Amino acid sequence: IMLGVYYLVYLEKKFVTTKYVIASYNAGEGVVSDWLTNNMDIQYKETKKYINKFNILYPSYKSKLSILSLLGNF
Repeated sequence: IMLGVYYLVYLEKKFVTTKYVIASYNAGEGVVSDWLTNNMDIQYKETKKYINKFNILYPSYKSKLSILSLLGNF
């Protein structure tokens, strides 16, 4: 888990926006860099679905983490 978190922090510094951070986690940072260099939006159907799923699930996980942190578990 720690390695995954470290990698996400690295991607966040490189790509800044959540959309491209999540896209690069799924499709690879080289691919996303190429898309951005060529002024292209996300080209992979699978990556688009991955981002949509993230956007749907993220608020639920964020609220659960907030509740747990209030209870002192984190």
